[in-house]
Amino acid sequence: MKQVTIKQATEREVPGIVDVCTRANWNTYKSIYSEEYIQKVIDTYYHEKRVLQEVGAPSKEWGGYFVAMDGDRYWCGWWRVSE
Repeated sequence: MKQVTIKQATEREVPGIVDVCTRANWNTYKSIYSEEYIQKVIDTYYHEKRVLQEVGAPSKEWGGYFVAMDGDRYWCGWWRVSE
């Protein structure tokens, strides 16, 4: 296994962040909230325009998004999110 590097996310990673957050919300909350509610949360918080703004504006209050990379591959926990 290559060395895993953790780095601050950039514009390039926005589609992957949206995908991971969307999947995570469905997998985490599908048994306790309605589909309509989950979709509303995803539509509000995890769309590319909003995530792009958040990636471009880390602050003391909001550390931003981070990605784990193994060479040129991205990882989220045990799940590889890109080739």
